[in-house]
Amino acid sequence: MIEKTLPKSLKLLYNFFKTQNIEKGHFDVEFHFGGDEILYAHKTILWPISTVFEERLFGSWKDSSSSASNKATKIPIENYSYENFKEFLTYFYIEKCKISNDNVISIVDLSEYYHLETLKEKCDKYLSKMEVEKFEIILWLEFSKLYSLKFASMHFLDLLRSNISDLIYSECFLKAKKDTVKAIISSRWLNISEEELFDAVLKWAKENIEKGDDDNFEESLKKMLKEILPQILKVN
Repeated sequence: MIEKTLPKSLKLLYNFFKTQNIEKGHFDVEFHFGGDEILYAHKTILWPISTVFEERLFGSWKDSSSSASNKATKIPIENYSYENFKEFLTYFYIEKCKISNDNVISIVDLSEYYHLETLKEKCDKYLSKMEVEKFEIILWLEFSKLYSLKFASMHFLDLLRSNISDLIYSECFLKAKKDTVKAIISSRWLNISEEELFDAVLKWAKENIEKGDDDNFEESLKKMLKEILPQILKVN
């Protein structure tokens, strides 16, 4: 176990954090969730690794009332569960945390926000081996691209290629973002004919023309197709 390789002082701090031992932990930062849930941690563990935590704890974002009264800094957490945030903070203590299909979205988002690039890279590798339901592939591809997850993006693009004949006429394709459709079009070795691809993209374009364009539908459609299908459709 990684805890055995930690220096004694850090091991003690991690065990206090892991068990949330309020009596002996001497915690100086509290993360408040909805209800009565509070997660306790140590500033000295957080700020050296994350400039966001440094600013939040000691910079212009700091809680002036807590520093003046020598009390623990209180930070509200609104968009993450207690369990996922604790797993995220665990990485600060032991440079390791449990990444799962259930928490990877939160861990990636937290890593991005708190500038924890090493953990984000671990999530990227995890996602690059993750199996997902067929009709979730496009959603995971867009998620990976949103957070610039290189290996995950390649993995889900490969899965998309393998399932293209089923996905190209699916509801998830119709809801795909423009950049995603462009990535599909530019992919090599798609097991689908140009006619089928054009058909599917035409339906996608009709579905995604901005509202309010009814009066100029044909022009809007032509403009979108000209942008999406430069190699398949030649519009003069």
